[in-house]
Amino acid sequence: MYLDDPDIELLDDDFERMAPLLDVRVSELLTFRFDNPDTQIQLSWSTDEPLEFDTLPRPLRAWRDKFKNREAITAARKQGYRSIAITGHRLPFSVEKIWRHIDYAERMRSVVINSQEWMKSYLGVDIENQPLIVKALEVLPSLLVEDQYTPSMILGCSGPCARCSISSLLASSRVQASTAPDKVYGAFPSDLMAILVASGKHQPDSPQREVLDKYIFASPLVPYRTLADLRSFVRARPLSIWFLPLCFRDHWAMARVDVGQRTWTLFNSLSHIRIDEITRNSALALFDYLELHILNTEPKQGRMAQQADGSSCGPAAINVGETELLLVPPFSAGRAHIARICQYIRIIGGVQANSGIRFGIEPQIPSENEN
Repeated sequence: MYLDDPDIELLDDDFERMAPLLDVRVSELLTFRFDNPDTQIQLSWSTDEPLEFDTLPRPLRAWRDKFKNREAITAARKQGYRSIAITGHRLPFSVEKIWRHIDYAERMRSVVINSQEWMKSYLGVDIENQPLIVKALEVLPSLLVEDQYTPSMILGCSGPCARCSISSLLASSRVQASTAPDKVYGAFPSDLMAILVASGKHQPDSPQREVLDKYIFASPLVPYRTLADLRSFVRARPLSIWFLPLCFRDHWAMARVDVGQRTWTLFNSLSHIRIDEITRNSALALFDYLELHILNTEPKQGRMAQQADGSSCGPAAINVGETELLLVPPFSAGRAHIARICQYIRIIGGVQANSGIRFGIEPQIPSENEN
C-alpha cells in the first residue's frame, strides 16, 4: 500500500485505507483471522523512507510503546529518522494507530462472543422472555463495530453506554407532556463527571470551574453547546428533572436531580458502597456551576432493591430512569439479566434510528422512588 503523502506520517486517509476492520459489522468481525503478536519482532528508528506494505507485522504492545509517544516521534524526526524499521519493513510514523485499531477489534470480538454465550445461557431457562433474548441475538451480528455503543453493552456498563442508555430511554419514553409542560427530563453529561473526578484526583487544588468552562457538548442533538447554555436551558425550566450516572469505586449508581425541589437523590444498588468525596464534590461543583441552588450536600438515599452479583450495577442504574419515564417495574435482582437485554435492544434501536434526547416529557404517575 502507498501513503497518500510523500511525508512520513500516517495520515487519516492512509488509516482509512489500511485499517482492516474499519466500518465492519459484527458478523465480519467474528470471521476475521487475527494474527498473534510476534514475540520475536523488534522495532527501531530508521533513516530510510517509509515504504509500501501489503501485510503489517504485529509486534508485542510492549515493543510498540516507545514508538507511539508523540514526543519520541518528534525527537526522532529532529535526529533525521524517517520511519520505523521492523523485519525488513519501513513503516510510517503513527502506524501505532493501526495496531491499536487491531487490538481494539480483537477485544471487541471477545466481548461479542462472551455476550452471545451469556444470552444463550438463558435460552430455554427464561421462557417468558425468550423472544427478547432471541431478538437480541439476531440483532447483534448486524451491528457496526463502534466504540460508542457496542463495548460493555451486555456484559456491563461503561461511560458511553450509560450516556447512550439514558438518551435512549428519554427518546423512547411514551409519557406525554400535558398538564405540566414545564416539567421536562434530561441527562447531565456523565463524561463530564469523569473529567471532573479525574481533575479532582490529579489536581486537587485546581479550580474545577476551569474544567466546566471548557466543556463542549459533542452531540448536535441537544439544544445547547456549552454548560453556560445548559444553565440557561435549565433556568427556563424550573420544574425539570435530570439524571446523572455516577461511577465511584468501580460501581455505577444513578443520581436524580429535582430542580424544583432543589434536591438530589442517589439510587444505589449496592448501598454499602458509599459515594466517595471526590465524586460527591464533583457533582456539587456541576450543580453550583449550573446555579441549581441544591439544598443537600449529601445526596438523599433513594429506595432501591440491591443487586445479587457484582456486575448488575449498570442495568440497575439505568432502570431508575426507566421506572420513571417508561413506567417499567423497578429493578429486581432476579430480573437483572432481562433488564440488561431490554436496555440493549432499546439502545440499538435508538442508534439505528439516530434518536436523540427528547424533552417535554411528563410522567403519568408520580415517582415513588424517593424517601
